[in-house]
Amino acid sequence: MLRSWIKTCFVAVVVVLLGITAGCNFNPFRDTKPSLQSTVGLINMADAIKNHPKNANLQKLQNEYNMMVGQTATVEQKQAASDMSSKLTGLNDAANEEFNTKMVAKQNEMNTELQASAKEVEAQLGEQMDAYTKELQKEYESRIISLQLKMKTLELSKEQAEALNAEADKLQKERSEKISAKHQELAGKLNEIMADKQAAAKTEIDDYGQKIRAEIGQTLRSKQTALQNQNALGSNSPNGVRSEEEQKIVFKQQEIKVLQDFIINDIKDKVAVVAAKLGLELVLTEAKVNVNAVDITSQVTAEINK
Repeated sequence: MLRSWIKTCFVAVVVVLLGITAGCNFNPFRDTKPSLQSTVGLINMADAIKNHPKNANLQKLQNEYNMMVGQTATVEQKQAASDMSSKLTGLNDAANEEFNTKMVAKQNEMNTELQASAKEVEAQLGEQMDAYTKELQKEYESRIISLQLKMKTLELSKEQAEALNAEADKLQKERSEKISAKHQELAGKLNEIMADKQAAAKTEIDDYGQKIRAEIGQTLRSKQTALQNQNALGSNSPNGVRSEEEQKIVFKQQEIKVLQDFIINDIKDKVAVVAAKLGLELVLTEAKVNVNAVDITSQVTAEINK
């Protein structure tokens, strides 16, 4: 039962949305795009649970439960319990999959919007950079050409030629420095604009996550209650009252559930702490496709055992 719990009780994707991206690099001289890829982490939940300080207590409760079930349950009751567990697992899996699918779709949607915004802003600032460069060209070109003509057409002493050449170099350097300064100015504007857009996107994703988590959770609880009520009617004694042994098993299940919830919530909290430290946006409990993920299992375990 513990292995089944490990496999089915955890959300397939632990979403840690700490921000979409941390900034953009601007270069109007090249066709570049700001990096908006999410940083992904990976945690081995089985190892995290195994190394949790409360896992020994959970194992003890589980052993006590197994012993009680083995002493009191009939073959039919065991089968009914197994069926009930499978059905609850199915409900949990379906809810988890729905949540994960919606969150990934929302994050992709926001990333696409951010990429489009970044491209638009970069194009606008690139036009400003081009216009500024052209103005500088007009301003400095005539002065530099005038100096170059003097050096070619006039009979100058060595000292005069060196002076004119130095003046031309100075003008070219001055023009380059102004272009570089403008480049830095526009790059700062791009980062500032995109930082605001990224903050707004994070808020939108957080709000959306809370909303669908509540909606899916409410639906799941209703389905679980209905299933449990249906199972209770089928498993009660003929007079509709559970035996003392059955009540003890139910109480033991509740103890296990409380401790299981504590462990998983504690792990989730520590995942959030580690993800924040590492700047992760998404933490997976399993990777079914090829992803570039950082294994944070050891860091989470260390955080739990502090």
